[in-house]
Amino acid sequence: DVLGCGYCLNTGQIFFIMNSKYLGIAYIGLFYTWYPSIGSNCVCSLKVNFGQDEFKYKE
Repeated sequence: DVLGCGYCLNTGQIFFIMNSKYLGIAYIGLFYTWYPSIGSNCVCSLKVNFGQDEFKYKE
């Protein structure tokens, strides 16, 4: 599975994507400075895209 999390600077909204399907808005009105990060509670292998590659989901 591919999980995506997006942030809209204009609206302060955070939304989620799974396998290129839009899952909806999780939070609104979040106008802060953001520092993207990922955490895990187990050993795993991840491929992370912070924008260096084109995103499959287009708003």
